[in-house]
Amino acid sequence: MALAKEVVLDTYNPEITGFETKVTDAVGAPLTMVTGAGSIRVAGRNRTVPSLEWTYAANRDTYDDIILRTLDLGAGDGTTKTFSGLLGSDTPPIVFNTVRFSDGASLVTDIANDLLDDSDPNFADVYNGLGTLQGDGTGSINYESGYYSVTFNTAPAAGTRIFATWLNVLHTPVAVDAVEPIRIDTSTRLQKVTTDDTAIVSVEKLAVTDWSRLRHVTGRAIQSRERNEDVSILEEKIGQLGNSIFDDGDIITGAEVTVIGVVADQTSGQSLIGVEITPGKIWMSGAVRPVAGATLRLNGSGEEVIGLRVVRTDITENQDSSLRNPATGFDGTGLPGA
Repeated sequence: MALAKEVVLDTYNPEITGFETKVTDAVGAPLTMVTGAGSIRVAGRNRTVPSLEWTYAANRDTYDDIILRTLDLGAGDGTTKTFSGLLGSDTPPIVFNTVRFSDGASLVTDIANDLLDDSDPNFADVYNGLGTLQGDGTGSINYESGYYSVTFNTAPAAGTRIFATWLNVLHTPVAVDAVEPIRIDTSTRLQKVTTDDTAIVSVEKLAVTDWSRLRHVTGRAIQSRERNEDVSILEEKIGQLGNSIFDDGDIITGAEVTVIGVVADQTSGQSLIGVEITPGKIWMSGAVRPVAGATLRLNGSGEEVIGLRVVRTDITENQDSSLRNPATGFDGTGLPGA
């Protein structure tokens, strides 16, 4: 079974918000414009993209794709905290504020240096193509070359895979009115920009659709990307319904917070305030999330916040063997699924 269109629009184009455009270039080439920050669904998830500057060649239709990139940095050994290298030589420039390093337990993200507070030693008055890594670790990223160095606060456990994900932009220029180029599966086509000799003539936002379902056709082979899109549409509908009832952080069941008194920190011996959280379920990022019980230690002075963070991690058959075909005696025994 393959896709049959119920409306004549690109299957994978999600709804977008933001990305207002402003042409900033004077007459002449190169032709430049700026898009405001926005949200767009790429590879099945909503992604926040910062304000970007775009440059175009004259007399072309240029198609702009937002692409999700993923790199396996290798496995932890329980000791090594620092990892460095290139995020693929063919992928820069990298979209700042979209870089994530994670081993499933820790998350390190980037912020462009010019967006840091001006008291930060990495602050840059003018965008310098560099970013600082923060969160559950430290490090740096060069958005132009793709070079990174990340140091986790806690060494990834032995055998745990460490992944980097980020967004980058692909410009595909073609002759005016030529056939639209093919788009890769992990990208979303944001816009088509048409130029003449001296100016940007038009900007057409493409990533907008009113799809509510995919209808499959009997007798055709189903594709994995169609199944992924089915799930994405369902998640989006559930999220829209849930967000009309709940706000992020609303407790569905359990997750009760109780102060259990003064406790001693096992490492420093310092007296801290113990807080116990019972297991429960909380609405967060478009879904009901199970939360394990935990005991936290607070300083007990000033304002302290207990929060919830959703860390998304792609799990493959290499991390979870149950994702391999359990049936025995068949050609596909033990092989990874689609």
